[in-house]
Amino acid sequence: MQKLSFYDLYKFAYGKEASDIHLLFGKLPQIRVHGELEDCTDCTEGPLKDEEIESLVSQVLTLKAKDDLSKNNDADFAYAFSTHERLRINVHYERGHLALTARIIKAEIPTFESTGLGETEKMLTNLRHGLILVCGPTGSGKSTTLAAMLDSINEERTCKIITAEDPIEFVFEHKKSTIEQREIGIDAPTFGSALRTVFRQDPNVIMVGEMRDKDTVEQTLRIAETGHLVFSTLHTSSAASTVLRIVDIFEPHEQRQIKTQLAENLRAVIFQQLLPSTDGKRIIAREILINTKAVANIIRSGNFEQIASVMQTGLDEGMTTMSKALERLYKAKKISKETYDKRKEQSLTGYSFR
Repeated sequence: MQKLSFYDLYKFAYGKEASDIHLLFGKLPQIRVHGELEDCTDCTEGPLKDEEIESLVSQVLTLKAKDDLSKNNDADFAYAFSTHERLRINVHYERGHLALTARIIKAEIPTFESTGLGETEKMLTNLRHGLILVCGPTGSGKSTTLAAMLDSINEERTCKIITAEDPIEFVFEHKKSTIEQREIGIDAPTFGSALRTVFRQDPNVIMVGEMRDKDTVEQTLRIAETGHLVFSTLHTSSAASTVLRIVDIFEPHEQRQIKTQLAENLRAVIFQQLLPSTDGKRIIAREILINTKAVANIIRSGNFEQIASVMQTGLDEGMTTMSKALERLYKAKKISKETYDKRKEQSLTGYSFR
């Protein structure tokens, strides 16, 4: 069998509509297709050995990623075979063996139609200031949703969009808007440092790849309250729990101010999850929290457990719960009864508070 190249593995995975590639010592190369892991039985003669993984990794490891791996035993980076063939890669060690996970980034910028976004999300892209959060577990399509919303602005508004990403995933073209994409670790050392100087770059819209620490949250809220439209992501279990998650990042004596900032500047939280669909692929279910006057009052008071009930009665204001989103997909025969029942039960746990 001819020696496997990483590009050959990428082309194989792309042709199978895979989302991810996994390389692990003692296992066949694996790809994730519509949420399920599959062995690449025809790619190698047997389970991967250290030297095979090292050879494959060396074909995509950038100089900075090599330095990060040497210092931290872990590296996150983007790699492009060409403009339209891109990967988001994590290289790490597992029981002393080199391992790799790569997310395949589709060449085309996703559209509202292809991602199932609706009128409420479209309304949010027309806002001029405030904070919009897209939340969900890892691999739930948050980056895809953000890309679709940003490109909608790019197509329809004359403004300047600046992104801070780690790493850059979707590469945008300038349309009506001008877009600057800054990669953390290359164009700026941290999210916080990138955001502290963003005002000097005359932005209208800012996208923060992930609010992963206190400094980034502080800077993101600061930008949102100065008349800019800001998008970002968080890993949370529901739209309602997102607010609590942000507040809990801060010390008790800081939380009153953060609640006030959120109440005044948060515009919406979109929580989403990917589900197996009846056509054998995957489909996104979304719940949406809109920061109405009632929600803002709840945020200020800290009675976050009341958010779920407000969402249930806020359909006319663009809100929807995960239960309603699942019900619509089931009635449209896009998900099975088994998936509907299982995910509906799981969604209820996302509203658990202290």
